[in-house]
Amino acid sequence: MLPFREITLEDKPMVEHCGSHYNYHLCERCFVDLFMWRSHYNTQICFKDGFMLVKMSPLDGGHECYLAPVGQGDLGAALESVRETRTFEKLPRAEGSFEELLERSGATVLAEGTPTNLKTGEPGLTHIRAALSRGISVTTTNKGPIALAFDELTELAKANGAQLSYEGVVMSGTPLIDMMKNGIAGCSVVKLEGILNGTTNFMLTKMAEGAEYGAALAEAQN
Repeated sequence: MLPFREITLEDKPMVEHCGSHYNYHLCERCFVDLFMWRSHYNTQICFKDGFMLVKMSPLDGGHECYLAPVGQGDLGAALESVRETRTFEKLPRAEGSFEELLERSGATVLAEGTPTNLKTGEPGLTHIRAALSRGISVTTTNKGPIALAFDELTELAKANGAQLSYEGVVMSGTPLIDMMKNGIAGCSVVKLEGILNGTTNFMLTKMAEGAEYGAALAEAQN
């Protein structure tokens, strides 16, 4: 049994040490977020084989979930430790089309996070249409459907009394859209200026430092 326990302020150095082995950073793995939301998600952590393991169990009675191990060492051993602690084998499995599963699920919200396709928007576009047409609200980080069918999807949501949330498609989830729609709803936005794409921002910074375009692109892709 893994020695999970409540996260404390004393864990900050170790959490940051485990996260320092990655070239990318996710907010759900930073100490501030883990500590700030610990009561809401009943966040517990343990450190094993050079990795930090995080377990959460929402207070509304939702199932326990685990974040991917963060750290440096034998990832296979860390994952095996999690597998031995909890397994999905006993959970019921369902078969059928997406629409059939959606109908049977009784869901009120769909979290759509399939890979982005800026040519067709699929499969996310079909998923979002299916949910909204049934009055099921959608939250998505998928740029494809929003870029290709924004007007259609917002009208579909409105017509069926559902909500369409897409904050995560812009600026990596920085709360810009909600701020403009609600936080400063009484103001008129005159101008937005900036490099909103993280990859482009990274490449331009490298090129300003003297790197060639190809080298900057290759580094961004890695």
